[in-house]
Amino acid sequence: SNAGMGAGGGNGDEWPDRPSVSSVSKRAMIQNRAMHYFGHFVQVIFLSIIVILLMVAIGIPVSDNGVPPTSDYTKMGFDWKIDPKSYLSPMNSSFTDYNVLLDAHIHTVYSDGVLTPKQVIEFALANGYNAIIVTDHQSVSGSLATKKYAEEHYKDQITIITGMEYTCCRIHMNFIGINETIPVSPPQPSDDQLKEVIKKVHDMGGLVIVNHIPWSNATILPWGGPRLPNNPSREDLYDWGVDGFEVVNQNTFDLRTYQFIQEHSDRLVGLTGSDMHRPDSSYAWTTINAANRSAEAILDEIRNRRTSFLLDPSGTRPVNSPPYNPKYFKYAPWGLVGNYFYGYADRYRGQYSFQASFCQNEIVDVHRTMIGWFFLWLFVAIIVLEVLYWFFRWLVLLVWRKIRGTKHAVENGNGVTGTQYTRSDILINSLKSKPIATAADALHRIAEARSVPGERYLAEILSSMREPTGDTNSSHLQTPLPFQKHLLSEHVCQDLLEAIVKCSKSSSGTYIDTQKVQDIYGYARSQGWEIDSLVLTDGYSTDGHGMSDRYKPSLGVHGRVADSEWLFNVTRQYDDRYKGSVFASMMSLYYQIGMAEKAEELFSEFQSSWQGVWNELRTVKVMRNTAGVGTEKWRLENDEHVDDARVMSAGELKVIREKAAGPYFQRALAILRDGDISGAVDFVIAAKHTEFVVFTPDHFDTLAHIITASKCLDLGYKLFQEIGRGTKSLDDMGALAEQVIYAQQPYNRTRNMLALAFARVDRWDIVWRIIDYETE
Repeated sequence: SNAGMGAGGGNGDEWPDRPSVSSVSKRAMIQNRAMHYFGHFVQVIFLSIIVILLMVAIGIPVSDNGVPPTSDYTKMGFDWKIDPKSYLSPMNSSFTDYNVLLDAHIHTVYSDGVLTPKQVIEFALANGYNAIIVTDHQSVSGSLATKKYAEEHYKDQITIITGMEYTCCRIHMNFIGINETIPVSPPQPSDDQLKEVIKKVHDMGGLVIVNHIPWSNATILPWGGPRLPNNPSREDLYDWGVDGFEVVNQNTFDLRTYQFIQEHSDRLVGLTGSDMHRPDSSYAWTTINAANRSAEAILDEIRNRRTSFLLDPSGTRPVNSPPYNPKYFKYAPWGLVGNYFYGYADRYRGQYSFQASFCQNEIVDVHRTMIGWFFLWLFVAIIVLEVLYWFFRWLVLLVWRKIRGTKHAVENGNGVTGTQYTRSDILINSLKSKPIATAADALHRIAEARSVPGERYLAEILSSMREPTGDTNSSHLQTPLPFQKHLLSEHVCQDLLEAIVKCSKSSSGTYIDTQKVQDIYGYARSQGWEIDSLVLTDGYSTDGHGMSDRYKPSLGVHGRVADSEWLFNVTRQYDDRYKGSVFASMMSLYYQIGMAEKAEELFSEFQSSWQGVWNELRTVKVMRNTAGVGTEKWRLENDEHVDDARVMSAGELKVIREKAAGPYFQRALAILRDGDISGAVDFVIAAKHTEFVVFTPDHFDTLAHIITASKCLDLGYKLFQEIGRGTKSLDDMGALAEQVIYAQQPYNRTRNMLALAFARVDRWDIVWRIIDYETE
């Protein structure tokens, strides 16, 4: 036995030699673990592919067939009543007597509309119509059903005229006054085919109205051609014998067609139509003075071309919205998934012909980059999921081991239930249990508030320092109560304001309003205490949006003029470049309370100050092409000294000039109040070109509305022209001149208001200039 053991390399007292774990087993252990991880990773990829294929297989069919619509239009109601006659006048000023307000173009669920015949009638009545022409695509069925329902339920309230909208890839026309459907031509009918169908409508006793010419000729992308190719011209349609045109479709006023009708008023009539598919605002009403409100009498007036219309470019209010469709939320995720995978290729088919085809050739644009990014993000997501899997696996095992290793349950003797409280919550609770009783307590609490993030605790301190109301939660009160006088001292007021400034810099200002600031300053001033005014000006940003702009609305609150003046004198001390808005607010207050002389004094003071600021700005180097680039970043990229105050972005310069325009705008309003409209316009133009301030579109819009309401149209147009002009007399400023000339676009409501005003007095030359303003 011993010999046998010895032959094995040992002796009777020793174990036989064995290979070490490090030399044999460690490599195998690493290989096995690597194979395990790799196998798990392959499984995750395989499962991900299966999930993606499943999402594609379900999502694309759901998206392609259309998930249930987001809105449920079947439950919509219209419970208001608009009277357009009460605030609108006909375009033809001599057409003052009318008894019919007609919508000549409307759709129902019988084609591509969303409202039933009953809802269409309710919508029309709510928006002031007492007659409508229902013109569903390619069929009179919707109009016949609507007429039948109206006769049964709304007799003597509304007149329904039957018709249909002839729809193809060349033209859309309303056939009105017919009771049977006219078969459509091919999607691209010839001229002879269009002439034939027009003749057929006339043979049936109907009228042919050509619809929305601007819409038909609008450019459609990506083809770059008109929406309806080869749309016939107005002259050709006139020769073919159409009876009229739609001059207003939805909110689009077709001025050229309107003028063409005026030139051929012996044969053509103009109608307006909402073209309503989904309920929206109403913009136009065709006015007719019929012998009675029957369909025949209304059609006779249309045949005799005795119509005008009301136009409201801003649209009626209210506007209803449909409730959500509960079924949509059930399938919405699959629809969103399907839409995402549809995004890998854009399929452009163009305008639908309503004849199972489209008016443009199909274009398919595959986004290969998007597909590549999808697989990249899929790989990243798998890696992240793997990391999270192993992390949470480790975390669960760690917690489980600790639970198993714990012999006794942890008991909380303090009765805390596990809810996590922030330090702010703890301090608020302590404040409620022990309210502030002395000024010393207030100083202690304010010091705590300055060390706590946010402003909730400071807001609670301010609330607790006010007079008691008997309500345990007075923070919701809209009208602030006075502070308890014994809690306010000079040091308390100073510390409170400094704490408010600190919170204002670091939070959104949800809990601390400007009234609290004015209350504290007003009380300190009444006691004669010297409060450091740098509290307000501390930390002003160079773009002018500092504490002064935030507290500016408190000027004049509750008629406290004295406090407003005191606060104005404090806030005006910051950077001269940005104080125009503060001066404008105080001037506005003075003008409103009849202290015009003080307002004029402020204006003169600001004007003098602004001249000095502007002379300084003329020497500043202006950064070019810096609309979205900060000053410091630009300086670094262009090897400029960061601390060089002589460098400024074009955007910063514009902000300074816009704020400087505030006092000039208030001065212009004062001139308008005195009735000198021409003087106000000249003052604005002179201020722009000699004082070099920049009036905003809001300034021009307000002035244009006042001037046009006073029927001074030429002065309104003069101001309108000034909006798009740059500042003159800046050639001596070199590079700066390229940056300070700002041309602005007027608001659409200003453009529409002026265009309509000039149209009513037949100044079509001016109307054309206003409408074509952008292209000039």
